Amino acid sequence: AEKVYIVYRRDSLRAEDVNVRSVQNNPKVEIIYNAYPTEIKGQNKVEKLVLDNKRELDVDGVFVAIGREPLTGMLDHLEVEYSDKGEIIVDKYKMTKTPGLFAAGDIIPGVKQALTASAYGVEAVFGIREFNKRKSA
Repeated sequence: AEKVYIVYRRDSLRAEDVNVRSVQNNPKVEIIYNAYPTEIKGQNKVEKLVLDNKRELDVDGVFVAIGREPLTGMLDHLEVEYSDKGEIIVDKYKMTKTPGLFAAGDIIPGVKQALTASAYGVEAVFGIREFNKRKSA
């Protein structure tokens, strides 16, 4: 990716120091503190992420890490399929029916464990890479 945004609702990242420093020192990563996404915009694909402070980010994809309680309201206007348990349905690459919108972790069907959620995240990263390859071809 040319640019990665981390939108974080608190004023500091809660992670291991080595991981925080790695992200903070990466020139491709911009951390936006004290904000949260309210809307994803696009025509047949993801194009913008709108934050609660009304800032709009130009994006090609969105990876949502939402914690324990699934807050999927921002996806209501997109073509997203849900299971009978409210989980987001994804393909083998962890992409939803909306091109460029990926989901992983406890928000998708499967085992609800941190290790499994992390593995789903890795699968999503590979899916995003494949999506970007196809998009640029």
